[in-house]
Amino acid sequence: MNYTQRTTGYVLLGLTALLAALLIIAGATTSVMASEPAGTGSLSGKVFFDSDGDGLLAPGGAERGIPSVIVRVLGAGIAITTTTDAGGVYTFAALAGGNYTVAIEPPTGYVTTTATSSAATVAGGPAAGPGFGLAYPISIWGTVCQDVNGDGACGLPTAEPRIAGAMVQVFDDANRNGLVDLGEATVGSAASDAKGLYLIADLRPGSRIVLVRLPGGAESSTQPLSLQSDEAGATTFLQNFAIGQAGLEGIIFNDVNGNEVPDADEVPLRSAVVQLLAAAGGQVISPVTIVATATTGIDGKYVFAKLPVAAYQVRVMAPVPVGWLLSPDPSALIPSLQANVTTTLNVGFFDPALAPPLSLADWKRELRQAGQWAYTVAEQENFIIGAQTVSRVFSETVALRDALLLGSAAGISAEKWWALKEYAGLSLNIASLRLRPDTLVKLGQLSKAITVRQARDEIEALLLSGVVADYSRALAIARMLNAGQGMGLGLTGTATVTDAIYHNTQVASRLKPGGDVVEMKLSEGPLTLRKWNTAALKATTNIFKPQVRIRVKSFNQGAALDVIQVFPDGRSLKLGTLRSTVQNRDVNRAFVLNLARIATVAELANTTVVLTTRDVDGGKPATVKIDSAEIVFSY
Repeated sequence: MNYTQRTTGYVLLGLTALLAALLIIAGATTSVMASEPAGTGSLSGKVFFDSDGDGLLAPGGAERGIPSVIVRVLGAGIAITTTTDAGGVYTFAALAGGNYTVAIEPPTGYVTTTATSSAATVAGGPAAGPGFGLAYPISIWGTVCQDVNGDGACGLPTAEPRIAGAMVQVFDDANRNGLVDLGEATVGSAASDAKGLYLIADLRPGSRIVLVRLPGGAESSTQPLSLQSDEAGATTFLQNFAIGQAGLEGIIFNDVNGNEVPDADEVPLRSAVVQLLAAAGGQVISPVTIVATATTGIDGKYVFAKLPVAAYQVRVMAPVPVGWLLSPDPSALIPSLQANVTTTLNVGFFDPALAPPLSLADWKRELRQAGQWAYTVAEQENFIIGAQTVSRVFSETVALRDALLLGSAAGISAEKWWALKEYAGLSLNIASLRLRPDTLVKLGQLSKAITVRQARDEIEALLLSGVVADYSRALAIARMLNAGQGMGLGLTGTATVTDAIYHNTQVASRLKPGGDVVEMKLSEGPLTLRKWNTAALKATTNIFKPQVRIRVKSFNQGAALDVIQVFPDGRSLKLGTLRSTVQNRDVNRAFVLNLARIATVAELANTTVVLTTRDVDGGKPATVKIDSAEIVFSY
């Protein structure tokens, strides 16, 4: 290999510079200097064909050297150029000790698998210079289609439609785990055309992952891909993506007890709008893309069929009442769909003001999931602070959170610790108003307390008594209340309407059971029910499962009846539509619909319900005859 050497034996006075050039022909390389080094050090390295793209020279000569590649060394005041020999080796001789930068110029047609420049240090003898990897580029192309028959391949376009606008992305699988991890770069991408075809060119060899995003951005299939460069030249691989189809269905329901399961006595939410949003990485893509929409029927069921297998998030819209909470953890709304499988996802909502108490296990889950189930972290902390403030038991030495979540504490017996755990759950139920302090209770032989507040005070006294038998009784009382037993004395109630206006007339007396009927005509406006008779009840007593019961004598000439609840702030919620296939004759049918956001008798007494006649087949003077209107509840 040729190199240029400084000559120091000639001096010319009066000249401001000394130039010397010596060309020694030993191959095909010419070296050019900016200023010439003088030293005994040298640098040698290799430029090699890196077929697997790992940036490392394979041992045993498995990856050949590449000749005639231009290599430069740069240092303090010098810039020397050479080319690699037939074995791909470069050498720089007569270098002074110091730090240098070695760089290559990739020949036309190659891609690099290492950095094009690297630092090197010379100490006065031979030193190993950096190696540089080159390879021929690789392209992948293929088709994105709907895998209708589930065979994993793209059949004829007439049978398995092509997907246009799908984004095919190639990621560097740096840690070779087959997953797209945070920080792993995109090395190429392309969108499929109208025929579902895509092409990604000039890829480097190595471990890659191909990810397909459907139109709208939803993540679909990922596939590991090992790209190998061919020494014969640039190569192209065929890689089709057959996107499987899946189904998603379930029930949207009022999960009264918050157990995430639609129980037999829990009412489905009809006419709820269910949306599928495009998702990626466990998050909804911004801007939000609605992939599909379904509406629940009378049974609360929604169905999505023939969905491309991809990442989605489920979003449930109205008529979920304002203020209701999701029963499952929000992560449940990102279902994992599988090809040729219909996944069931039931989604429950509950009113925290009406839901029964949470069990000890429920509160443990709530706190451990950091507010991802029913309450936010801030709400949880407020409940804990509020419960500890009124407690003589949960002092600084035994914190409520510790009693709830930890195993045991030094100096506290197992009997007392279990009682403390159950009482911690009860305290959070009271602080969150899942149990109102003035709710009536009847606890049998366990306690003479007649309210939740009195039961709480008795538990505190038992826990502070120092008597083991008292700890067992405290545990039993707290466990009973946390299970919702003994509350409200097991009573049910009925409230008749005392203020009902229809067509500017007071009609409350005609809506009592056994009274006259109110004939609602399409042209005469709504019937507004505003006051309910609850005088016999204490205003502080909890109300459970409040419902409005409308008894209809007849539907006439295509009539239906919309039932709407109006909140004190003016917001409204459509509870449902009453209708019958039997028209123009008496049906005497009672319809019962759940009311929302009513927790006390005082709220119940001032609840507003509006009934509106609607003509469902058009063009007829529809009428509905209302026999009675009541609110039924337990307390």
